[in-house]
Amino acid sequence: MLIAIRQLAAADFIALIRWLGDDLIEVSGADPSLRQPHTMRVPAAWHENDASVTLALHDARRLLPLAVLLQLPTMPAAAALVHGPENLSGRRGVSLLLAWNDVAQIGAHVRDDPRFLQLLLVGPGPGADGGVPDDVARLRAIMAHVPQGVIFADSLRAEAVVNPAAAGWLNIPAGIVTGEVIARAMDSLFARVRNSEFVRREANRITADPDARIEDWIWELDDGSSSTLRVMSVPIDAEAGRGRLWTFDDISHERAMLRELAQHRAMEEKLRHVQKLEIVGRLAASVAHDFNNLLTIIGGSVEMLEDAQLDAERRVDLASIGNATDRARRLTRQLLTFTRLQVEQSVSFRLDERLRETAPLLRKVIAPHCTLALQLQSGAAEVFADPNQVELALLNLLANARDAMPAGGVITLRSAVEQLHGERMFGSPNPLSGVHVAISVQDTGTGFDEQTRAHMFEPFFTTKPSGQGTGLGLATALSIAERAGGGVRCSSTVGTGSIFSMLLPCVNTFTTAPGSASAPGSASASTPRAALRQFVLLVDDDEGPRETLRRLLVHDGFDVEVADSAAQALRVLQESGSSVSALVTDYMMPHMSGRELIQRMRLQWPDLPAVVISGFSADADMSDFLRRMRAGFLAKPFTGRQLAEAIRQQFALTSTGRSQAD
Repeated sequence: MLIAIRQLAAADFIALIRWLGDDLIEVSGADPSLRQPHTMRVPAAWHENDASVTLALHDARRLLPLAVLLQLPTMPAAAALVHGPENLSGRRGVSLLLAWNDVAQIGAHVRDDPRFLQLLLVGPGPGADGGVPDDVARLRAIMAHVPQGVIFADSLRAEAVVNPAAAGWLNIPAGIVTGEVIARAMDSLFARVRNSEFVRREANRITADPDARIEDWIWELDDGSSSTLRVMSVPIDAEAGRGRLWTFDDISHERAMLRELAQHRAMEEKLRHVQKLEIVGRLAASVAHDFNNLLTIIGGSVEMLEDAQLDAERRVDLASIGNATDRARRLTRQLLTFTRLQVEQSVSFRLDERLRETAPLLRKVIAPHCTLALQLQSGAAEVFADPNQVELALLNLLANARDAMPAGGVITLRSAVEQLHGERMFGSPNPLSGVHVAISVQDTGTGFDEQTRAHMFEPFFTTKPSGQGTGLGLATALSIAERAGGGVRCSSTVGTGSIFSMLLPCVNTFTTAPGSASAPGSASASTPRAALRQFVLLVDDDEGPRETLRRLLVHDGFDVEVADSAAQALRVLQESGSSVSALVTDYMMPHMSGRELIQRMRLQWPDLPAVVISGFSADADMSDFLRRMRAGFLAKPFTGRQLAEAIRQQFALTSTGRSQAD
């Protein structure tokens, strides 16, 4: 009984006091600290208090004598003293002591009606009509104050007992109601439940089977209150009669906390994905950077051996090395693009030509259970974008199509020129108009529904099981299309397949792409070297790539001075700056980077042509820096011809700038 009262009153401590005399009491209770009764003397004034219930909300010491306070585990913030009836000698018989450590935790049913505790302890006592039994009075008090809704209906459903909490959910008076009233009220409540048809079927089931039980039945009310009820319905078979007990517990707050917890865990999972990708990206970038230096040596050596007098068999071996080096170059560039540590180099290029060159690599992405069919029809149309970024977007779209066809099939890659008239697309804030080149990837896989369509471009959204995908593929493709000034269009039918189209603006400029044919008017690799001899200062802290690049530049007709640090390069410029025609510097160097070197150089030699070479750049503003410093950029690994062409382009740009200034 004491434990039940303590729970109903939310008290931290409860004790039973028996009066042994006017100033002598015995304290016992259900708490571990009072396993043995304690007898103590208290002031006589405490016994003379006539109030049946005394509640001290903020000063428990005013109510409790020191002898009693010493028996409590902690000094309470609030206390209540409930006196039982006097015995035949006029003395108090039994009293109840409750204590709370925090006033705020006292329920309103105790704070507003302290006599509730008196009713629980002794009942109302007999009345003129014979009174109400104590256990019935206690049951009524409990039913009136428990926060859960409680309904007890007899087995014939003739009448039911409804407590105030349940009456609030049913919109009926509390107390004893007829079966007809409770049936209408329950039917009205069923109609407010979101899945009302299922609820009605379950209600009919327990009506037909009096022994059926329903536990943890969740009802989400669709009446604007956003309330959620946990409902239980169990049969009762007691000596007083058979019936069914219904309880309604409002768990809206708990459900909201669970949703917040689920969202928090989802954010933690996304953060772990980002951290994992960042770690993998840093590791991959470091490996790719060192590998690029090795490829520079391998590729440069192959290029210089091409002019050597070799027999046919050795030339075949040399070509195999060159092809493998080219493949390794593409792989490392894609790896650096994935880690976003490579400077974007947007150029005009013919899309069909690029797709034909990369087709062998694209086929390997979808192998072995899928095949790739090419339908390239954009002809000589050009787009202005970073070719490596476009390749990465295609790789993601092809991987998405491959995963949509677990049983295999054919993936069709198309290109075509389209005239758009204010068409809205994913990734484009404004409608797209004008001539665009469309790159489409079509599969015959599972397709997707409208719900998936609404989220498929969100980072980390994936329909794959945990551990089988990061959900970054489509988001990456959309980001690349957006940065190129285009967008993505998609269509799908569940069970039939999907088509993803990346549309890029069509341009009519002819900027030279890395490794492509030279732009009109530029010096080609076939220009007589003797007529182009210039003095180049080459700066690289790595001896292997530095020596290979020096030999490549000499092979292409340049005079070369080398420096193993930025500090040494500045000394060379000070000593023979007027004779230096161009500066070629690595970007990542210890002590002083290539960025700092160019900044210092521009203070004294503002018109000296400069080319930055690097495997990657960790600076987000690298492109802006190159524009401000009027410097070219060449990503490792590259060929000797590409390096020579980059230097000569800087010569041409510098000459044009001087002519405009004059």
